[in-house]
Amino acid sequence: MIRLYSDSVTRSVATTVDVGEAKADTDRRGRKAPKRIARLRQWVVGAGATAVFYVVLANGLLPAWLTVALGATLLGTVPTARSFARRIALNAAIVVGWSQVLWWVEWPFQLNHGALIAALAAGFLTARVVEAADRRTAALSLLPRLRPVDALIPVSALVSTAALWNWVKASTPQRALEALVPGADNYAHFHMFSTLRAYGATTTTLGSSPDGSGWGFDEYPQGFHSLTATLSELVRPGLVPGPDALVAYVHAVALVVVLALAMVTAATVSMPGVRNRPEIAVPAVVLTWTAFLWEPGQNLIADGFANFELAAAAGGTALLLAVNRGRNLRTIELAAVGGLLMFVAHAWAPLVVIAAPAALAVLYPWRTPLRAVRHRADLLAPVIVVVACALGTIKAFITLFTHVPVSKVVNPPPGGIHSTSAMPTFVMILVAVFLCSRYAAWVVSAGRLEEVDVARRIRLLALSPLLGVLSAAILFTAQLKTVGTTSYYFWKYLVGFELILAVFVPALVATVLAGMVGRLPRKSWTVAGTVVVAALATQVYGHLPRSDAALFAKRHPGTAAMAAPYSADRVAHGVLAAVNASTHEQAFGREYVPIGADRAAEAFYPDGWYHGILPSLTRDVERRVVTLRHRAATVEDAAPLVRRLLVAYPDVEVMVDPTYAPALRDRLGNEDLARRVISWRSANGG
Repeated sequence: MIRLYSDSVTRSVATTVDVGEAKADTDRRGRKAPKRIARLRQWVVGAGATAVFYVVLANGLLPAWLTVALGATLLGTVPTARSFARRIALNAAIVVGWSQVLWWVEWPFQLNHGALIAALAAGFLTARVVEAADRRTAALSLLPRLRPVDALIPVSALVSTAALWNWVKASTPQRALEALVPGADNYAHFHMFSTLRAYGATTTTLGSSPDGSGWGFDEYPQGFHSLTATLSELVRPGLVPGPDALVAYVHAVALVVVLALAMVTAATVSMPGVRNRPEIAVPAVVLTWTAFLWEPGQNLIADGFANFELAAAAGGTALLLAVNRGRNLRTIELAAVGGLLMFVAHAWAPLVVIAAPAALAVLYPWRTPLRAVRHRADLLAPVIVVVACALGTIKAFITLFTHVPVSKVVNPPPGGIHSTSAMPTFVMILVAVFLCSRYAAWVVSAGRLEEVDVARRIRLLALSPLLGVLSAAILFTAQLKTVGTTSYYFWKYLVGFELILAVFVPALVATVLAGMVGRLPRKSWTVAGTVVVAALATQVYGHLPRSDAALFAKRHPGTAAMAAPYSADRVAHGVLAAVNASTHEQAFGREYVPIGADRAAEAFYPDGWYHGILPSLTRDVERRVVTLRHRAATVEDAAPLVRRLLVAYPDVEVMVDPTYAPALRDRLGNEDLARRVISWRSANGG
């Protein structure tokens, strides 16, 4: 009896427990079902909004100024951080670092990369607000926290726009080309940009060219050009190969410079202590602006090294973001710093040496990120980001090492770059090493223990100037032993070093001052002192203002020697006349030889622009262009070059000014060769 009663009780309890568990499971499923439905609805709304925004942007249904305004709004509303400055710095870093990845794939359909990035951001924000329980609260949560120093970010955009005003207002191909021609390297970078816009992927991804010989400048990493093409797709969708690409390019470069300076400014004013100290932030950012928009920045942009300037801006910003990461390392911060380092590698790879310590600093203290992880699955996203950044950076170096011999860096071909004073660089190196090495000790002695981690990350970044000095010394020594003097790449590296320091050191000094100096009273003398110090900061890199500044001068000779007897407007006139007489397809079998007033110091240069505008600089075409690396002022000068070109390449035509075509044909003395000399009038059927 007892056993039967016991079994009965056990079965009853078990039944009760089973019923309770079943009810609990039902309740859990009931609670999860609405969440799953809500999540599904959010995905549907997000995907629909993304599709609508993409169609609108990819088809150019908005005016260019409104598209730019939308992009700026998205930078400030995607909630990667609570404060406005920090949000702009992170979002801009993500765009700069990662937009290039979309161009590493040859998509089976026509893709507007810029429209896709903007549409994804807009779709995410739309879904977040529309599907929120309280839409008003959700919308307000997208608004960042503002501080007085945040006003410096839009001011940086205005200042950089003013510095590039001659490029911004270039509304015709003639004006755009006149602005670009004085910078000898502009034609190479424009070619890479126009090829990206025409074919939708980097040339290393495209592989074979239309003539089967491969592409010119394959050896050059194209991170800057990918970013420029991305922004140009937003404001000029549906661009076809031809002269209009010139206007798209100068406007896109201006946008890139504006974005870079806004990113650098945001990273500076969001540094610890600086974010609440306008009197310290203003001189710091003015010093950085002067370096990037006055000297050496003006010369770099005008001479065709905007990619180089942006690489330095990305490297400096990576250092600042690494210092100023949150208490718990977030995936978005890893993606921002890693993406910027990846961009540096794909814009001007040697500067990675100086910026690389950011990778160490962003992970310090190294144990904290691991302690913060509760589940192994939480490690997946950070690991994917780190691996992707590492592989992307390695990709750039593989391209370089397989295409560019070390001897070319030590003993480069002739190239023009304006030198810079070594004094500001030398002073900033000393300041950076001293402050980085001492700041942690000052923080500990002052008892500010909450700042210890930041101070120790700053100490790690002493490696940046030290590695810069060491690598510059190695390059200096190698060039002295090989060619007996310093040359192109050493001076270029020195300028890049200077620009990275021009981002890092003013922000570092501002951070140290904010921690050591008590809050100053808001009195008139404080404002006056800030103005005076900011004014002095504008004179560090050369006297400002000056009438012969590269981007302001009406006739700037630049590195392409556009002084008399050469003229940028005449070179542009001849190139555009030849371009307008050719199609993109015809350009693969033609060379333009300038004679007379439309000539440059060497005949290849206008021909290079001809092929850049009609993106046709393949390996075979590049070999033909090299044939024209000679002076050709008159028909007598041009005839031997043209004869050599036509004999070596039986299927090629040579285009010249109609004024000189008959005399050149006579000079060749061969009917078959003369038949292949055409003018832009005859090419048009005249």
